[in-house]
Amino acid sequence: MAPPVATVKPGDVIDTRTVDCFGNAIRKPGDTLSMVKGDNPLTGPFFVDGAEPGDTLVVKILELTVDGDQGIGALAPGFGALNETSYTPMLHAPVPEKIWFFPIDRAKNEATFKALDS
Repeated sequence: MAPPVATVKPGDVIDTRTVDCFGNAIRKPGDTLSMVKGDNPLTGPFFVDGAEPGDTLVVKILELTVDGDQGIGALAPGFGALNETSYTPMLHAPVPEKIWFFPIDRAKNEATFKALDS
């Protein structure tokens, strides 16, 4: 477990930033999942004064703003929704790696999906 990056008191408001699930490693067509160092990096952890193991904490997200101009989706052998697991065997060959980008219009607060090969 990582050491806390900050200590907060109950009721404190934290303004923080984070990266996407690929650690901002994939930025443009041609980038591959091999560029990603681990998955789902997190912001924190934060130590909450007075909290103890087993406590249930309430966290309110007051605002969430995307600070990038794109979202990313990906499939690859062993990664993504169309892969075999110990409880979902598949009869097809592993899917090839595919990465697609979702342009984000920050003014409209919208992302646009365009399916690959469509």
